[in-house]
Amino acid sequence: MGLVFDAPLLGSLPSAYGFGMQANGVVVSGAAAPQGVAGRIMPSSRGLHVTLVEGDESPTPSGGIRSECYTQHQALAEVWIVADVMIPATWALRDKGLSVFQLIQTPAADAPEGRDVTMVILVAGDEFVVQVAGGTEASLGVGSRVAGSAKVSFGKWQRFCWHIKWAYDASGFREVFCDGVPLLREFSCATAYDRASNPYFKFGIYNFTGFSGFGVREALFRNVKIWVDEVVGYGRAMEALPIPGKILHIQQRKFAFDGKI
Repeated sequence: MGLVFDAPLLGSLPSAYGFGMQANGVVVSGAAAPQGVAGRIMPSSRGLHVTLVEGDESPTPSGGIRSECYTQHQALAEVWIVADVMIPATWALRDKGLSVFQLIQTPAADAPEGRDVTMVILVAGDEFVVQVAGGTEASLGVGSRVAGSAKVSFGKWQRFCWHIKWAYDASGFREVFCDGVPLLREFSCATAYDRASNPYFKFGIYNFTGFSGFGVREALFRNVKIWVDEVVGYGRAMEALPIPGKILHIQQRKFAFDGKI
């Protein structure tokens, strides 16, 4: 399939198939998407300016306030995703966890409750924290685990890269890098829920943990690209080869769908 999403986000928003936004009680997609959401998701010459305000209305029935962009559903294949994010120095170190990136699925109506987020990257204190479900049969709220972390360089651009093979069984794998340093590397594992939509990528700010007292949070995003079923490679995706990191999580497990490991 190749490069399915390419959004520099410098002064404009894409009108790509499947792209949309959720913020302060509204959902915007299609022809209206390039206009953004006033005061919440706005294009700028520096990047996409995203703002979340405590007290915003939830844009979705599932609840939770957010100012997020979503992209089209991906095929169950090998995917590469890159995105740049800048967290301003105004973020408080006491923050318990606002997400800036999500990989998510929509569960079927008859699926077990909570089968949606498969991976989230939170800003918690002065760290980016990678959390994944304990298994693909459990959401982050049930049996979640921290799989890696990296320091936030406040006021500076940082690049994330995901390399994932979506699979319901042990044929899958997932890797996450921040500025070329590996935060998570898992192989021979299930990476997607069955009885759910195919995965899709979200970026923006979401009060994932539901904590109060954060007031206003802002962040900038740029250079979001998604390749599906194409040989991309680390150098092309990250524009650099991986750097050996202090945090390197390697695990080989098969997540069974009957709840047993």
